[in-house]
Amino acid sequence: MTDRTTGADLTRIPALDGLRGVAILAVILYHTEYFAALAQTGSLGRAYDALASRGHYGVDLFFVLSGYLITRILVESRPRRDYYTRFYWRRALRIFPAYYVYLALALWVAPALHMPGALPIPASQQGWYWLYGTNLLAARIGMKAVPEYLNHLWSLAVEEQFYLVWPSVVRLVPPPTLAAVCGALALASLLVREWLLGHDRIDAAYVLTWSHGDGLAVGAALAVLLPQLSTAGAARLRRLAPWGVPPLALLYEVLQTHLAAPLGVRAAHFGQCVVLDGFCALLVAALVVPGSAGLLDRIFAVAPLRRVGRYSYAMYLYQQPITLGLTVVAALPARLAPTLHSPLAQLLVVTALAIVLSVAAGWLSWVLVEQWFARLRVPTRSAAARAAAAPRPASGAHPETHTPPL
Repeated sequence: MTDRTTGADLTRIPALDGLRGVAILAVILYHTEYFAALAQTGSLGRAYDALASRGHYGVDLFFVLSGYLITRILVESRPRRDYYTRFYWRRALRIFPAYYVYLALALWVAPALHMPGALPIPASQQGWYWLYGTNLLAARIGMKAVPEYLNHLWSLAVEEQFYLVWPSVVRLVPPPTLAAVCGALALASLLVREWLLGHDRIDAAYVLTWSHGDGLAVGAALAVLLPQLSTAGAARLRRLAPWGVPPLALLYEVLQTHLAAPLGVRAAHFGQCVVLDGFCALLVAALVVPGSAGLLDRIFAVAPLRRVGRYSYAMYLYQQPITLGLTVVAALPARLAPTLHSPLAQLLVVTALAIVLSVAAGWLSWVLVEQWFARLRVPTRSAAARAAAAPRPASGAHPETHTPPL
């Protein structure tokens, strides 16, 4: 799942916050339906089921966004003397506090209070969570063996492992070659995933960084290639990219529903992943390429979506236990059944409540934890040291500012 820095970019793009909002809402939609497991009837119920069952692709959208924004940060700060220290300092302050507060609550507080569904985690397993190794643990013992209020942390582990390696790649690989490296990594990730699926390593194929890093690599390629566009090329992409989104969505559905049998499951899956990455990349490109605001900008710049996007990191942390609590522990759908006879109505009420509680948890984390640490994101140094560390801006360039949340 992942972010996550505060501040403003060279060009603040409000629609990206809205895009994060859509991604986290899609994930909540997916988890609510998954844990509620209500059989949907009627055309409306089946349509809702089709929409919610694809909500987990919100994680892939987060990956493309993270790959783009993190690589943009790194490329812009490549000449800095404090390239590594500045990046990792800001990452640590943005990511660690909320994550470790959640882990302390999940691993220590909830079991100590004997909260329903909170199981004591063996000490031998706790290190995997504290060291961002949830995905490695899930690949080793299986996703079902990882408690459901912890297994969603696999995506944050993927991003953190990406952060450990990618700054050195951007720093050491010449800029003209970097886009080719991104493409090679995306293709390698897809091929590793297909190999693991062919050996029945389904969980490993889904959660390992080297088999689910294609979205990050595609986002990184965007960050490298988009600034190289000419003014005319950027305008053309800005105009055409939104029109490419619906056909890719349709192609994805055709691959999933009609071509899996003729092509074979693994071939169809490979095609789905390529199309999904392309869909997310076009969506991001349509919003980040400079130009006049279009329909997509207006949709994703809606204030409530932007607000949800701001809290999306902590919302991702807390949405799974909230959804589990509502659907499994409290059995809310069954409690609503005497009043709401329609499974769809029950699910809509539970989903709305899950969203409200997740936003509340995200807001509390933002106010009590994340905002406080965000003030420390730039280490205290003398003005002379800051001046020495910063590169000289090119003629006409904007001074560097902070990037928005991922």
